[in-house]
Amino acid sequence: MMDGTHSKADIVAHFVELCQKNNAAPSRIIDGKKVLIESKKEQEAYFNEAISTLISDLEVRCMFESIS
Repeated sequence: MMDGTHSKADIVAHFVELCQKNNAAPSRIIDGKKVLIESKKEQEAYFNEAISTLISDLEVRCMFESIS
């Protein structure tokens, strides 16, 4: 979805929708325990952070380019 036609919000919404549709949830390890991120609001925050980190990593590695 990182082809320039989708916003970060679109990508986050896509992953939240996948979780809701498939009755799935991402998880975090907190104090050594796996904790599911089940609420839609928490999933939005989780995926927003994850996508922001991914975009930053890709930018640093010059994986995005301008095409004239």
